[in-house]
Amino acid sequence: MPFINAKVGQNLLDFEDLVSDETTFSNWRRNFIQGRLGELPAGQLYNISMLWETGQSLVHPVEATHCSYDMSECYQAKSVPVIYSQSSNTGYITGGMNLTVEGHGFNGDVTATLDGVNC
Repeated sequence: MPFINAKVGQNLLDFEDLVSDETTFSNWRRNFIQGRLGELPAGQLYNISMLWETGQSLVHPVEATHCSYDMSECYQAKSVPVIYSQSSNTGYITGGMNLTVEGHGFNGDVTATLDGVNC
């Protein structure tokens, strides 16, 4: 079954040459692929879809759906804020040090604490 693409919401996954239109998957075993997705707005919920040369793939809801602990929110994929780096992992005992956090998905109100102290 030749693979064409996979999407989270309407956004294509990039497989960085790990999967191509010549890659095939078996019908008789569980298959696994890993891809990279660009920045999406944080906190939004998305459905997963896969397209094969023969048509759409079934995304098994029992295996693809995740829910919060209180079962108030269920989703197949969810974008979350990501931290790539921070400028330091130590600071002054007296405080007052500037800290830079780099990443994406920090839209809206951001609350940050260090060792339980608000920034």
